[in-house]
Amino acid sequence: MANTRKTNTNKTTATRSRSNAAKTTKPAVEDFKTDIFEQEEEVVKPVEKKVFHADDMILCRSMTAGKVVMEGDISKNIYRWVDYGSECAVEYRDLVNAVRRRSTFVYAPRFIIEDEDFVNEFSELKKFYTEQFTIGELTDIIDMDEDEMASAISVLPKGAKEELVNIVSTSISNGSLDSIRKIKALEKILDVDFSFVAEVE
Repeated sequence: MANTRKTNTNKTTATRSRSNAAKTTKPAVEDFKTDIFEQEEEVVKPVEKKVFHADDMILCRSMTAGKVVMEGDISKNIYRWVDYGSECAVEYRDLVNAVRRRSTFVYAPRFIIEDEDFVNEFSELKKFYTEQFTIGELTDIIDMDEDEMASAISVLPKGAKEELVNIVSTSISNGSLDSIRKIKALEKILDVDFSFVAEVE
C-alpha cells in the first residue's frame, strides 16, 4: 500500500511539472510573436506632416520677366521679386490667403511656391502645378544662356516643363529657334530629343 501511494504521488508530481512547463512555454512564444509585430509597426511609421505657423516664411520664385510686387492681404507686408528667377519669402498666412482666393499671383502664375509641403496642403494647387501649369513667360527661357536655362527649368513643375517642350518644338519647326548649340542644350536639360522636329547634327 505504501509503495502504491508513493508511485501515485510521483506520477501526479510529474504530470504537474509537465503541465507547468507547457504553461510557461506558451506565453514565451506569444511574447516573441508580439515583439516581432511591435518591431514591424515601428519600421512602417508614416512620415510626419510638416506643421506651418502663421509667420513662417515660404520661398517663392518669380516666373515673370521684370519686377513683381505683391502686398500681403493679412500682414500688409510688401513682397518684391526683381526679375525672372528671383526669390522672395512670403509669410505662410499671406500665401494661404492668396491660394484660397485664387490670386493671379499664384494661378497666372507670377511666381511658383518652392515648398513642396506647402503645395501638398492644397490639392487644387498641387494638381495645377503637376498638370495645368501654363505661362506665357516660358518663351523667355529660350532666350537665356545655358546656365540660366538650366537654373530656370530645374524649378519648373512637370506641367510647365511639358509646355516648354511644346514651345521649343514649335520654335524649331517655324524657324524662330535655329541655334544648334541652344537646341542641344535644351535637349540635355529637358531630356528630350528634338531631332524629330528638325535635323540637329
